[in-house]
Formats: sequence, C-alpha cells, structure tokens
Amino acid sequence: MSLRFLVSCFVSLAFSLIAGRALASDFNEGWYFHLGDLLGAEAKSFPDAGWESAALPHTARIEALVTDQKEKQQWEGICWYRKT
Repeated sequence: MSLRFLVSCFVSLAFSLIAGRALASDFNEGWYFHLGDLLGAEAKSFPDAGWESAALPHTARIEALVTDQKEKQQWEGICWYRKT
C-alpha cells in the first residue's frame, strides 16, 4: 500500500467521524401537544400558538378522558403532536 492511499483512508475516516457527530441532535425538544381533533392540523402553516409544550416522552393518558381508570388509564380519542 502506498502512503498516499493510507493518508486518504485516514482523512476519509476522520471526516466521517466528524460529520457523524455533527448530525447528532436532541429530538426530544420543541414538541407541542393538542388534545382533540383539529381540521387542517396536519398543515405546516396551521397555527399552533394555543398548543401546550410537551417534553418527550409524553403520553396522552394523563389527560382528562381516559378509559379503564383502575388499570391502564389509556387515552381514547384524537390528539395532535407537532415538532418545531
């Protein structure tokens, strides 16, 4: 193997490691939650100023309408999440 080839491999590996770190981000921040259905909420331009902020992990089961109060407390209904 030539020195040029080894240097090329080293540089490629170094850039790959640096690029991999640059892509890591915290996906848990910037979420909003709305309990109930809203017509058109899937649109990016839908106004969400009244939505509450949510930190992940978040569950709708702590909201008001639940089924099976004694056991699972599972949400039954529609809710929306949006990430900024």
